[in-house]
Amino acid sequence: MRRLSSVALLLAVLAVLAVFAVTAGAPSGVSAQEGHPDDYCTQSPDRPLGWLFTDACRGHDECLEALGPVAEVVERLACDDAFLEALLDAPSALHDGVCSRSPMCQVIARIYHFVVRLVTLEFVPPNVPATPNPAG
Repeated sequence: MRRLSSVALLLAVLAVLAVFAVTAGAPSGVSAQEGHPDDYCTQSPDRPLGWLFTDACRGHDECLEALGPVAEVVERLACDDAFLEALLDAPSALHDGVCSRSPMCQVIARIYHFVVRLVTLEFVPPNVPATPNPAG
């Protein structure tokens, strides 16, 4: 199981690196530098291919912060799902419409969601189910 998790993480990292390569030619100033207070999509561009993901990333950060450090996995997964919806609703600085109408943007949004979902699932303790037990 650990090997599968490592392979999935490696694929996610490669996908994010591909997004970086695609956005490398973007004009300077389109995204805050890594570590800057306005960098909400940590380790990823806030504006890949001109899609404005900053608000979605900020919303995800705020959702997780509101839950606190001892949040249940189910609550974290809800933040992740809201994040995907916000990414798909993101407008573009370069094109008309929202992300959900662009196949390329949908792929990028789903990569971002996949990466945060992997991080969330790493918080699952080994003996605790990821979903609530209705009988309990």
